[in-house]
This record gives sequence, C-alpha cells and structure tokens, in this order.
Amino acid sequence: MILAACAPGGAPADPVPAAGSEACLVAADPVAPPLADVRIAVSGPIVSDAAPAVATLGERFTRRQLFTSLVWIDCAGRVIPGLAERWRSDAAGERWTFDLRPKQTFASGGSIDAEAVSAAWTFSTSRNRHWSGLVDAAPNRLVLEVVLREPSARLPPLFADLALAVVGNEGRWGPGGESGGYQVESVITRSGSLSKLVLMPMVARSRPRLSIVASGSDRDLRDLLERPLADTTGADVVFTRDPVALDYARGRAEFM
Repeated sequence: MILAACAPGGAPADPVPAAGSEACLVAADPVAPPLADVRIAVSGPIVSDAAPAVATLGERFTRRQLFTSLVWIDCAGRVIPGLAERWRSDAAGERWTFDLRPKQTFASGGSIDAEAVSAAWTFSTSRNRHWSGLVDAAPNRLVLEVVLREPSARLPPLFADLALAVVGNEGRWGPGGESGGYQVESVITRSGSLSKLVLMPMVARSRPRLSIVASGSDRDLRDLLERPLADTTGADVVFTRDPVALDYARGRAEFM
C-alpha cells in the first residue's frame, strides 16, 4: 500500500462509523469499590525491543494498553473509531482517507498527526514484510490518505492490527511514545526480557494502575490463582492459553 498525508478537500461524504456495542462492555460489580491497582499475570515473556512485533499473549495485551490503531474492531466484529474519527474511500475501494481526531498527543506531548502516523508505519514496514509500501507525509496535517495494493469495498481490518498501531519516537518502542490509554511507569528486566511492567493511565485516576508480571516456565499459574488478594505475590487477572491452568479455573466457581 502507499500512504500519503494530505489536506482536506473534494472528498465524498463520510460514512458513519459503527458505534461501539454495549454488548461488548463487561458490567462492573455494583457493590465492590473500583480498584486503584490491578495485578495481571501473563504467560510467557513480554519482549520490548520491537514495537510492531507481537509474539506472546501477554505482549498483545500489554501493547493494546500502550498503543492505539487508527480504528478498533469490537467484539461484534464492527470497525469503530480509534485515532481516526472518520474514514471514506473512492468508488473503487482503492484510495482510503482517514480524518484523525484533533489534539491527540503521545505521552511525550508530541502531536499525533499524519506525519507521526506515517513515521510509525515506516518503521513498521521496515520490520514487517506484510506492510511494504511508500510513505510521504507533510507535517501538522490531520488527514491521511492510503492507497491499497488490493482494493477493498470495506475498510480492511489490517488498520486495526497491532502491527499498524501508532508508536511515537518514529515508531521505536520507548518511554514517551505511547499513544493509548496507558504509559509506562516502570520496567523490570531479567535476562534481557521484560519481567514486570507497571503502567499508569494517561489521564490521572481515569483507570486503575496496572502491574503486569510475565510468568516464566518455572511458575505454575494455578498458584497465582490460589493466592488471596491480600497477598502481593498473587494476581487479580491471569492471561493464559495454558490448558492446565484453564481447566483448573473452569472447575472453580469464583472464576466463572
């Protein structure tokens, strides 16, 4: 695909993006007070050296908190606004135009505009063969134009893919480049891999603070589920595909 930043003008009427579905929301406990901190255990390591690359379940969850795509796909499979508030295509479905939300910034304070998106995608294309293309951006513009190699009548889901999430610092993972709801507060590495990551919400007190711990092969996730909430070595949430841990949780009423 070919990407270009451009000024508004001469575009057809915008389609109405799908609204988020209420069915996709998880109801909060009406009795329990909101948590200020949530402890999350993920199976496998969290690798932090290349933002577009996603190798593990824990990495996918973590990057969804830190980085945002132009659009999202909700649990019903509908495309909803992300960094882009509107989008449209030409009659052939080859040229897609995105209108970015105004006044969006990275954690560093830098503007999220067409130039920043193009810079992030340039880095992504250099690391992922699936996104090969040419990027030409003009600064301080909120309109991004994409020419697809394979035309599509519907907006391709690739624009919601983590490989095209927008990362600051010219697409290089690091503090200040976050575009999502959270930013990195602290990092602990072990043997070259990220073992614990603490995330704080971009807007203070809008969401709980997240402590994400990567469980190694030497830790049994069932032990984390058994620990009481008062135990700081336990976890409030566990992300895993481990069949042993999943079977164990299915047999416990408190995890249903």
